[in-house]
Amino acid sequence: MDTPSVLPALLTDADLIERVNLILGDAHRSQIWLFLLDAEGVQLPTLPVVRLPSSLREHHVEELAASLHGLLDHDRDLGSVAVVWELPRASHHDCEVYPSMLAAAMTRLGSSLRAQIVMTRRGSTMWKAPARHE
Repeated sequence: MDTPSVLPALLTDADLIERVNLILGDAHRSQIWLFLLDAEGVQLPTLPVVRLPSSLREHHVEELAASLHGLLDHDRDLGSVAVVWELPRASHHDCEVYPSMLAAAMTRLGSSLRAQIVMTRRGSTMWKAPARHE
Protein backbone atom coordinates (compact mmCIF):
# COMPACT_ATOMS: atom_id res chain seq x y z
CA MET A 1 0.00 0.00 0.00
CA ASP A 2 1.41 3.36 -1.01
CA THR A 3 1.28 6.16 1.52
CA PRO A 4 1.17 9.74 0.30
CA SER A 5 4.37 11.70 0.86
CA VAL A 6 2.35 14.82 1.58
CA LEU A 7 -0.73 15.01 3.77
CA PRO A 8 -3.80 16.57 2.15
CA ALA A 9 -4.11 20.34 2.19
CA LEU A 10 -5.92 21.95 5.11
CA LEU A 11 -8.56 23.89 3.22
CA THR A 12 -11.31 24.13 5.81
CA ASP A 13 -11.54 24.70 9.55
CA ALA A 14 -12.74 21.11 9.90
CA ASP A 15 -9.61 19.87 8.07
CA LEU A 16 -7.44 21.83 10.45
CA ILE A 17 -9.21 20.57 13.60
CA GLU A 18 -8.95 17.00 12.32
CA ARG A 19 -5.19 17.38 11.73
CA VAL A 20 -4.66 18.92 15.16
CA ASN A 21 -6.49 16.01 16.77
CA LEU A 22 -4.57 13.48 14.66
CA ILE A 23 -1.13 14.90 15.44
CA LEU A 24 -1.52 16.31 18.93
CA GLY A 25 -4.27 14.25 20.50
CA ASP A 26 -5.18 15.50 23.96
CA ALA A 27 -4.02 18.61 25.81
CA HIS A 28 -1.31 17.86 28.39
CA ARG A 29 0.96 20.94 28.70
CA SER A 30 0.48 24.68 28.45
CA GLN A 31 2.14 25.44 25.12
CA ILE A 32 1.55 26.73 21.63
CA TRP A 33 1.93 24.71 18.44
CA LEU A 34 2.51 26.44 15.11
CA PHE A 35 1.06 24.71 12.08
CA LEU A 36 2.96 26.19 9.13
CA LEU A 37 1.13 25.99 5.80
CA ASP A 38 2.25 26.74 2.27
CA ALA A 39 0.21 28.89 -0.12
CA GLU A 40 -1.98 25.89 -1.06
CA GLY A 41 -2.72 24.98 2.57
CA VAL A 42 -0.31 22.01 2.71
CA GLN A 43 1.33 21.63 6.11
CA LEU A 44 5.08 22.20 5.98
CA PRO A 45 7.26 19.46 7.52
CA THR A 46 7.98 21.34 10.74
CA LEU A 47 5.86 21.70 13.85
CA PRO A 48 7.39 24.31 16.16
CA VAL A 49 6.24 24.38 19.76
CA VAL A 50 6.50 27.28 22.21
CA ARG A 51 6.24 26.65 25.95
CA LEU A 52 3.96 29.12 27.69
CA PRO A 53 5.09 30.89 30.84
CA SER A 54 3.14 30.05 33.98
CA SER A 55 1.60 33.50 33.86
CA LEU A 56 1.04 34.69 30.30
CA ARG A 57 1.22 38.47 29.99
CA GLU A 58 0.47 40.82 27.13
CA HIS A 59 4.17 41.41 26.42
CA HIS A 60 4.63 37.64 25.87
CA VAL A 61 1.84 37.70 23.30
CA GLU A 62 3.29 40.83 21.65
CA GLU A 63 6.65 39.04 21.29
CA LEU A 64 4.95 35.99 19.78
CA ALA A 65 3.04 38.21 17.35
CA ALA A 66 6.24 39.99 16.30
CA SER A 67 7.94 36.63 15.66
CA LEU A 68 5.00 35.33 13.64
CA HIS A 69 4.79 38.59 11.67
CA GLY A 70 8.50 38.32 10.83
CA LEU A 71 8.11 34.71 9.79
CA LEU A 72 5.12 35.47 7.55
CA ASP A 73 6.87 38.50 6.08
CA HIS A 74 10.19 36.83 5.24
CA ASP A 75 9.61 33.13 4.55
CA ARG A 76 8.65 32.79 0.88
CA ASP A 77 7.51 29.15 1.31
CA LEU A 78 5.11 30.06 4.09
CA GLY A 79 1.55 30.89 3.10
CA SER A 80 -0.07 31.03 6.53
CA VAL A 81 0.19 29.98 10.17
CA ALA A 82 -2.39 28.31 12.37
CA VAL A 83 -1.75 28.66 16.10
CA VAL A 84 -2.88 25.90 18.45
CA TRP A 85 -3.18 26.92 22.09
CA GLU A 86 -2.71 23.76 24.19
CA LEU A 87 -4.29 24.79 27.49
CA PRO A 88 -5.18 21.70 29.54
CA ARG A 89 -6.03 23.54 32.77
CA ALA A 90 -6.98 26.99 31.53
CA SER A 91 -10.17 28.73 32.48
CA HIS A 92 -12.79 29.56 29.87
CA HIS A 93 -11.70 33.19 30.28
CA ASP A 94 -8.05 32.41 29.37
CA CYS A 95 -9.19 30.30 26.41
CA GLU A 96 -10.85 33.44 25.02
CA VAL A 97 -8.40 36.12 26.15
CA TYR A 98 -5.13 34.59 24.90
CA PRO A 99 -6.24 34.15 21.26
CA SER A 100 -7.96 37.54 21.37
CA MET A 101 -4.73 39.23 22.52
CA LEU A 102 -2.76 37.49 19.75
CA ALA A 103 -5.30 38.43 17.08
CA ALA A 104 -5.19 42.08 18.21
CA ALA A 105 -1.38 42.11 18.23
CA MET A 106 -1.24 40.58 14.75
CA THR A 107 -3.72 43.17 13.46
CA ARG A 108 -1.58 45.99 14.89
CA LEU A 109 1.38 44.56 12.95
CA GLY A 110 -0.63 44.28 9.73
CA SER A 111 -0.64 40.46 9.73
CA SER A 112 -3.20 37.76 10.29
CA LEU A 113 -3.28 34.07 11.10
CA ARG A 114 -4.99 31.26 9.18
CA ALA A 115 -6.68 30.20 12.40
CA GLN A 116 -6.39 29.84 16.14
CA ILE A 117 -7.44 26.61 17.80
CA VAL A 118 -7.89 26.16 21.52
CA MET A 119 -7.14 22.64 22.74
CA THR A 120 -8.24 21.77 26.29
CA ARG A 121 -8.98 18.52 28.07
CA ARG A 122 -12.51 18.87 26.65
CA GLY A 123 -11.25 18.78 23.05
CA SER A 124 -10.19 21.17 20.29
CA THR A 125 -12.28 24.08 19.07
CA MET A 126 -11.75 26.80 16.50
CA TRP A 127 -11.43 30.21 18.16
CA LYS A 128 -13.61 32.85 16.57
CA ALA A 129 -13.25 36.56 17.28
CA PRO A 130 -16.33 37.99 18.99
CA ALA A 131 -18.70 39.78 16.62
CA ARG A 132 -18.31 43.54 16.61
CA HIS A 133 -21.41 45.56 17.36
CA GLU A 134 -21.35 49.02 15.81
